[in-house]
Amino acid sequence: MCGILGSVGKINIKRFSNSLKLIKHRGPDKTNFLVRENIFFGHQRLKIIDLNQRSDQPMYSKNKNFLLTYNGEIFNYLDLKKKLIDEGVIFETTSDTEVLLKSYELWGKDCIEKFEGMFAFAIYDFKKKELIIARDRSGIKPLYYSFTGGKFIFSSEVDPIVNLLDKVNLNPKSINSFLNFRYVLNNKTFLNEINELPPGKILLFKDKKIKIKSFWSLKIKNNQSKSEDEISYELNAKIKKSVKNHLISDVPVASFLSGGLDSSIITYEASNLSKYKINSFVIKLESGDRSDSSYAKLLANKFKTNHNEIY
Repeated sequence: MCGILGSVGKINIKRFSNSLKLIKHRGPDKTNFLVRENIFFGHQRLKIIDLNQRSDQPMYSKNKNFLLTYNGEIFNYLDLKKKLIDEGVIFETTSDTEVLLKSYELWGKDCIEKFEGMFAFAIYDFKKKELIIARDRSGIKPLYYSFTGGKFIFSSEVDPIVNLLDKVNLNPKSINSFLNFRYVLNNKTFLNEINELPPGKILLFKDKKIKIKSFWSLKIKNNQSKSEDEISYELNAKIKKSVKNHLISDVPVASFLSGGLDSSIITYEASNLSKYKINSFVIKLESGDRSDSSYAKLLANKFKTNHNEIY
């Protein structure tokens, strides 16, 4: 999962360190932060690809011009790595983190359009004195930010930002929207000082000014020329490709299996594509007839997963 935290502006180092610990549950394998020119970048690492400490974050570029902290996975990182090597780029790790950083070095902000995956990342350019934060197309990975009192702060969760602010105020409109819709509207949070970066967006912070732009938006094509069988075949191929990409890992992979349509399809494909037995998990209720566990168990036996029931 991983967790990121960063700030542009003067902050007490101990306070920053304590704030970073608030998201240790997102990445228990390594806690680290770097400070340079009042730029604070922190990272809580959950090791997935390249378990070596050489892939710990925050990660500097070789020339020290760029600093990265990143949460997520770039599923097409091996294809991108090959393209970068063809351009003469040299790698020192086998991580997708370094691929992201080298991609930014070579292609700039346009690199984000090449990424297939789920991500929330921040890169600071020390030459241009600018910060870039970005969030994946559908907002799988969370990313929050605040610009208050001359300090710009970003994080995977709200709590570390709150801990770094001197004062926060409740947002009545957000509370109202949550009570009405069970959802906070317009990328706001329950606090006036903190916003959520929308999916598919890049935020540029420079000279104490914020600019937000889209790098992707959903486009729906009504292709009536294809038959139902053709569309079904294409959908099946896309699901297989997506599940295969999600299986790229240097640690065991698991699936949440409720026994419903979505999780069953994903677990089925993962079981067929994986070299190893898939671990499956279901939440089992101690009482009541609405538990998914009975359906999940049937499918786990059929797919031959290492099945786990969690009460």
